[in-house]
Amino acid sequence: MSSFEFQQGFSRNRGGEGEEAAETSERSTELFGTSVESPRRVSITAVIFVLLAISCAVLGFVHVGWLLGGVSGCAAVAVVFFWQGSRQHRFHFTERGIEFESFLLPYEEILEVFISQKYQGKVNFPIVLLTADRFETLPARLSIPSETLYNFLLSQPRGERPLTDVPEAFANFLRHQRALYPRDVYVYRARSSKSRTLGWNWGMLLGVGLILAGFLYFAITLVLGMQRGGGYFVGGWIAVGSGAFIYLIGTLARNPGRNQSIANWKKSLMIVSPGGLALSLAGVQGEVRWAELVDLTWKLGRSMTLRLQGVDLVVPDLFHWPIEHVARVSQYYFSQSR
Repeated sequence: MSSFEFQQGFSRNRGGEGEEAAETSERSTELFGTSVESPRRVSITAVIFVLLAISCAVLGFVHVGWLLGGVSGCAAVAVVFFWQGSRQHRFHFTERGIEFESFLLPYEEILEVFISQKYQGKVNFPIVLLTADRFETLPARLSIPSETLYNFLLSQPRGERPLTDVPEAFANFLRHQRALYPRDVYVYRARSSKSRTLGWNWGMLLGVGLILAGFLYFAITLVLGMQRGGGYFVGGWIAVGSGAFIYLIGTLARNPGRNQSIANWKKSLMIVSPGGLALSLAGVQGEVRWAELVDLTWKLGRSMTLRLQGVDLVVPDLFHWPIEHVARVSQYYFSQSR
């Protein structure tokens, strides 16, 4: 456990006092052999689009376009959101690790158990499991309380952060920091496709719904022979095009690290330690001592801003661990240097 983990507590662990107690607490067997799942839920967005479909059906008495386009479009979007809400995620806990739907995550591969400050004081919260090369997320609402699951995970054996190699330009910095702070140095690399996010975000769902709506509209107009006028195809193409665009925006929002506008983002690297930080990002490369930093701010889930004399450097969410972890570690070490 690093000094940051212990002091910040990411966690809401209330048992024991001090680092020694946290590391030597008895391993819990409470959930071994237990399966937990996310509840089915009704999407408010789906309900709204059902109401819109009904409204379009009423307006269909005024113009047939409302009936065909409005009802088919809103119904298709509603179906997509209902489908997403009805999906369940199941996790099985064994003595060895956590069985996700398609893979097993051994407890020894989990390096840290992380909770966002966004959920501080809340009963239900997502739990982020940080491994050597990615992170996995357990959703906020499961069939057992989040606090119970969190305390169980804290008691399980965890791995140590590996001694990662870095480019030659940062080798001396990393070697020196590890010599001074052996357990307190974090190395963040560019995110790969290994990190998983359960479910689709709102933009992706809306985009798929609009695409389905467009093709459904095509099918209806073809069956009814209304395509001869040509004008009825316009609405379908608008729906498909808008849906594809919104889906793309939603995908980029969920995976900001894949934003190709950031030059050489796959080579991005950040080293954070009590002695300072080193960064390689979009052609910017260098080392900064905490005394040289004027200020450090961050936005939940989006980015971190390093303010130096005369320049602000924005660090986006593109590392193998969430940007909030990067920001909170950096902010903690920055504040400790004051």
